[in-house]
Amino acid sequence: MTSYCRNFRSGIWFMFASMPIKLIIWALLT
Repeated sequence: MTSYCRNFRSGIWFMFASMPIKLIIWALLT
């Protein structure tokens, strides 16, 4: 149960962290 919560929290953190990176990459490509 705790591992599931930890994976869920890390997944949210990864989504928040990858969002600006994707925007930067998309801005550099265009």
